[in-house]
Amino acid sequence: MAGITRRSFLKGTAATTGALALYSAFGGTWAKDLLEEGALPADNEEFIPTTCWIGKQDCGILVRKVNGRLVKFEGHPKHPRNLGTLCVKGMSQLQAVYDPYRVKAPLRRTNAKGQSGEWVEISWDEAIAEVGDRIRDIRHRNPKLLLWQKGRSKSGALYDEAFLDASGAVKLHHGAYCSDAGYRAMEYTVGFKGVLHPDFKHCNFLLSWGWNITGAGGNQLCWITWPREFLDARERGLKTVIIDPMRRQAGPFGEKWLPIRPGTDLAFFNALSHELLANGFLDRPYLTKHTNVVFLVDDRGHFLKEGEKELVWDLKAGRALAFDAAADPALEGTYAVDGKRARPAFELLKEHLAPYTPEFAAGVCGLSADDIREVALTLGREARIGSTLMIDGREVPYRPVGIMGYHVTQQELGFQAARAAITPFLLLGAFEAAGGVKSDMARSITSTFDSHAKITVKDPPYGISLGSSKFYPLNSNNSGVAMKALLDPEKYGISPIPEMMLIHMSNPLLSFPDQKVFMDAYKKLQYIAVIDPWMSETADYFADIVLPAATIEKYEGPLGVGTQYVDAKTLRMPPIEPMFKSRSEVDIYLDLCERAGILFGEHGYLEAVNHHLKLKEEFHLPTDRKPQVSEIFDAWARSEGFEGGLAFFRNPALHVKPKPIPVEKLYAPLWNPPYGGVRHRIYGEHLLGLQEQMRAKGAAEIYWRDYTALPTWRSLTLDASPAQYDLYLISFKKIQFKQSRSTFIPTLHELEPEQRLEMNPEAAAARGISDGDMVAVESQNAITGETRQVRTRVNVRDYIRPDTVAMSHHYGNWVSPVAKDVGPSPNQLFFTGEGYVANTMDQSYHVKVRVFKEVL
Repeated sequence: MAGITRRSFLKGTAATTGALALYSAFGGTWAKDLLEEGALPADNEEFIPTTCWIGKQDCGILVRKVNGRLVKFEGHPKHPRNLGTLCVKGMSQLQAVYDPYRVKAPLRRTNAKGQSGEWVEISWDEAIAEVGDRIRDIRHRNPKLLLWQKGRSKSGALYDEAFLDASGAVKLHHGAYCSDAGYRAMEYTVGFKGVLHPDFKHCNFLLSWGWNITGAGGNQLCWITWPREFLDARERGLKTVIIDPMRRQAGPFGEKWLPIRPGTDLAFFNALSHELLANGFLDRPYLTKHTNVVFLVDDRGHFLKEGEKELVWDLKAGRALAFDAAADPALEGTYAVDGKRARPAFELLKEHLAPYTPEFAAGVCGLSADDIREVALTLGREARIGSTLMIDGREVPYRPVGIMGYHVTQQELGFQAARAAITPFLLLGAFEAAGGVKSDMARSITSTFDSHAKITVKDPPYGISLGSSKFYPLNSNNSGVAMKALLDPEKYGISPIPEMMLIHMSNPLLSFPDQKVFMDAYKKLQYIAVIDPWMSETADYFADIVLPAATIEKYEGPLGVGTQYVDAKTLRMPPIEPMFKSRSEVDIYLDLCERAGILFGEHGYLEAVNHHLKLKEEFHLPTDRKPQVSEIFDAWARSEGFEGGLAFFRNPALHVKPKPIPVEKLYAPLWNPPYGGVRHRIYGEHLLGLQEQMRAKGAAEIYWRDYTALPTWRSLTLDASPAQYDLYLISFKKIQFKQSRSTFIPTLHELEPEQRLEMNPEAAAARGISDGDMVAVESQNAITGETRQVRTRVNVRDYIRPDTVAMSHHYGNWVSPVAKDVGPSPNQLFFTGEGYVANTMDQSYHVKVRVFKEVL
């Protein structure tokens, strides 16, 4: 901003509002200057508390409003997640509110789909009638003909749950492209939602697994909270090892960088477990009491049972007993039960891990065996097995070793890699211990811990997500695989074949790998409606109708906005009425449901809202009249006991519990019963059972090969590409951007104006490439042989492995004049489907490529 004067800046903007927005986003005081000059009357200035819309973690903000216009967003000082700070996305979202390129009214396509759209403005009545009538027709014929896809919105009870209940639509997820492989792994293994994060208050040694530390969010929280907790821990003495093909901004904040080869994490973590076993770093009391490795396993790999209860070998009784009847269960040994050999699952774990030496993992991961061994031994020593810590008068198991990993599970073996990553910490007894590993902010066991272990493989017909199918029974609902199934329903046994899709704040053509698959599949859908504040690339090519949504100017929630140590709740409160002719999504769903005949009465949308918002009966919404959106949130606030209902959230727009989460809730070993009464599944017997069912139903090996009871390394699909494809391409995210909500915001675009391929100097020199050169990047599908190519410029940097290149996720736009023509998306080079998607539909963001200098 140094060379921009106020006069020249105003001259280049369309309106004073836009000028205020851009200046304020950089922390300027333009509004204050204008007030002092008398251009804006000070008595018309107000500050409105609300919640950030653009980011992930719903930071608290104070909106400065002058003469009815929003002029600046600042951090809410009492909000536990951001404590008065605000990131650049949070500040610059002011430009999103007043963006002249927002969809200002409902639009109907006038040209053929599969190309850039031509549009005519229609009224809301016309739009609601057109979409609502189609939903009504589908409801009468078969609700499963309607697909519903949502990106990140913050009224899950009203969208994901109530609307789906009332409409019967089939939900497609974005989670397989986010962290769902890790979610499924933790739900299955330990019964918690989330992926992996440390107890920063007490952690002394951290593995930063694919986490960019100062330039990233993390498990369930965003950029501000996690780095603050990390830096506080560093001041306390936390030591960190960075495990990542790219060092990035994490470099100054770690003691060692291990530039692991992409996609090989499973082998690395198995090697850590191998070394812990070899050196006796085991929390035997925890393993015996709280995991399933004491269960006896037969030679087929299955648990021995008496009725529904697994058997263990009781050393005191000298015979097999039900696990809850044994006084001293054995972890090791071989025993005869009914004349057949049986071993505790711990014996199978030791046998399984024996080949995973540091030397073996070094060859797979491209690391030093000594470095891998050092990490394992440091984990073992720092875990202080057997120690406890007094916290608020309670004695807590103390294992001050942790791991942070979230989006890193976006890899071919993501589910099993996440299971492998938590295994060393389970061996150490560090899960939910003070200073140890956590995977959730909620303090309860998820129902999916049991349901995942009850999945059986069914015969076709299958739903579009292929859950419980012989292809992907344990399922993360990968939208790309769903689109492949839509393209070939006979192969995948799909019925019925969907006809209509409602896309809510999602932009699959840019956000998800394999753009071509989505384009081909959308051509088969008869009708697509999009709810979005902007014309997304997906809407531009394939929407029949676009319904303009509001941004921050709407009610949304309820939102849990605590940290891992503090509980808090809030609502998003609209600082102004929706801009242009946009509406809040709740308004849109109320109108669509009314038109479709699914708003009122039994099993209607309003009844579902009462249920999913968990409203007390005296605060139930009447199910025979359409409420205002404010009435819905007022009913929720009153049902939760907030005095004044919705008015409570107008100031301070936030409820923070006055005391931190009590220690007996914060650490699961102190629960009654400990860990919620579950045994952690180090040995995944049910996974082996799914493999057997899949094979019996004729599934090909490529589908069942990763359903193994213990995480098992195999060569990656991409390594079968021809030798000339000699570089690994990975993608990464920039903290300046958030999904499809931000790349086209002028302030953020100026910070990161174009796509660049990150390339090591050694690799660049070998190809005659210099910093800033234009290059071609070509990927190859090792299964089908298909190749794809994009062009971009190069950053030559030493913070990436020589055999690896990387591109940021956030480019490839072609609609917004601000963000178009600034480089490709790496999703144009990635593939979905067989080989690049594994057992829970883990989506790989890795592919082999060749890079060569463009001759201009």
